[in-house]
Amino acid sequence: MKLLKLIFSIALITTLAGCQDSVIKSDTSEPNLLNTSHEAVDRLTSFAKQNSAFTGVELSAKSPIIVASFVDINQMEQSSAFGRIIAEQFASRLIQKGYYVVELKLRKNIFIKEKAGEFLLSRKIKEITANHNAQGIVVGTYAVAANNIYLTAKIVDPKTNRILSSYDFRLPMGEDSRELLSAW
Repeated sequence: MKLLKLIFSIALITTLAGCQDSVIKSDTSEPNLLNTSHEAVDRLTSFAKQNSAFTGVELSAKSPIIVASFVDINQMEQSSAFGRIIAEQFASRLIQKGYYVVELKLRKNIFIKEKAGEFLLSRKIKEITANHNAQGIVVGTYAVAANNIYLTAKIVDPKTNRILSSYDFRLPMGEDSRELLSAW
């Protein structure tokens, strides 16, 4: 009987120690920026399809989409490595979903501020979208809080400036995100 209690006690302690270890690991694990970005694109494109009934605009895989760097909501002419990588991941996911995405870094007719990203200045939007016959522009903002980064992504019709789809999400602040936000 004592041996059975001893075995049970050891098993219980081992189990609890394993649980404690997994709780500690999950509390300190880094949020997955890639999965979050891809899910945001999936929702953004899904909402665009749902909204097409009343926007009158249906996104086509054959017409180009332009993706701009995400910008800091408090400094709209500033981005960061975080804002640039989010845009890269959005473009990547759109391509994976079969959309035609224009690579802006190869173009000379947009404003590219070194280490800041691709910004679509309002006076150039009509010209850029006309040159590429773009059906939509993905734009986004982010706001940094103590424990989270809050993001808004939109697909905008460049001909009318009408928002075709919008998606808000948050990303728990982690070490990687903190580093990307401070990197220029």
